Amino acid sequence: MLAGVLMIAACSRNSFGAPAVDRAAAIRSGPPIPVGQAWMLDQSGPSATDTTVWFNPAKARTVLLRHAPPDNAVYAIVDVPAGAVAPAAGDSASITIEPNPGRYAISISTAGAISAPLVVTFSYATHFQAPSDALARYPSPTRFDQAMGAGMLEGAGMIRFLPTTRPAADLMQFSVSAPGTYVLAAPK
Repeated sequence: MLAGVLMIAACSRNSFGAPAVDRAAAIRSGPPIPVGQAWMLDQSGPSATDTTVWFNPAKARTVLLRHAPPDNAVYAIVDVPAGAVAPAAGDSASITIEPNPGRYAISISTAGAISAPLVVTFSYATHFQAPSDALARYPSPTRFDQAMGAGMLEGAGMIRFLPTTRPAADLMQFSVSAPGTYVLAAPK
């Protein structure tokens, strides 16, 4: 009887279609791709606002960005380890984080230097919106989410996908070692 159940299970088909391919993971180890070959994750609702934080560089700092009222949902968390941002002058360091309205993207800058990786976590549960033209390749928001990765925008209109982790559902985490613009995107 057990052999028959196993045989039936082995012959059954997934009625939801083929499993999603993590296209972003497949290209992370390769060269950057043109931005036109990726779909950026859109966001609905109110955007988070720009923020600049001044702090003691010898102490770790967590910067929490939230969408604007009325919901105040978490947009991104930037963890700055102790000593990771050098002061430009004096004894205070600063970091500026500018969200890109309508997208899950942030630009990070500092007056000093980034000497150790920062950890960025995007939280996209509430305002996730896959681009409408992405539905041709990814027939559901879940498939788009599965293919999505974090990338750094580079010169000449290129995006380099980065190693990412998913500490929980609807969270994407990655390290930042340089100032720049970081986005959530899926390859076309």
